[in-house]
Order: sequence, then C-alpha cells, then structure tokens
Amino acid sequence: MKKNLFLIIKFKCYEKKIVLFSGFLLLFLFTLSCGDDFDDFPQSKSVNDFIWKGLNQYYFWLQDSPDLADNRFSSENDYQSFLDSYSPPEALFERLLVNREIDRFSFIFQIIPL
Repeated sequence: MKKNLFLIIKFKCYEKKIVLFSGFLLLFLFTLSCGDDFDDFPQSKSVNDFIWKGLNQYYFWLQDSPDLADNRFSSENDYQSFLDSYSPPEALFERLLVNREIDRFSFIFQIIPL
C-alpha cells in the first residue's frame, strides 16, 4: 500500500513538471511565431532574381531564350543591371519567354495580401 501511495505522489510531482514544461514550451513557441515577417512584400530585385533563376532552371524552351543562357552575363554586375532594368517583375518574365504563340502555358501573377 505504501508503495502505491509513493507512486501516486511521485506521479503527481511529475504531472506538475509536465504541465509547467508544456506551458513554457507553448509560451516559447507563441513568442517565436509573433516575430516580424519581412518577406511578405519582397523587393522587386529579389523577385526578378527568383524569376530568372526559376526560368533558367526549369523553362521548357530554355535553349530558345538567349537571355536565359548560363553564359549570358560576363559578371555579377551585368546580371544585376539586367535585372534592374525591368521594373515590374512581369516585364522581365515576359522578356524571358519565347514567342507567346509557342509558349501559351507560362504565366505569372501577383498574390494580393488580404
């Protein structure tokens, strides 16, 4: 009987520790989730870089688009100036595509936050 009572008291002690630990864990996770999210509105330059790299990697008509060639730019500055010359990212996307009569499947759209 004493052994059972000891186990119940010991379990009660662990139960308090588990509840406290769970509370601290939830509080910690909650504070992490409330941080600033800086990538909700990415800069145009990073979007243009994403578009170029994505098309350079996966575009079906890559060989028909000279601006997507791996050796197109002689330096990083040339690459950045090319990306900077297209202000809305949609303009760069359209520039990199082949003729629209051939490629009628590629599209880009902007997600407007609620």
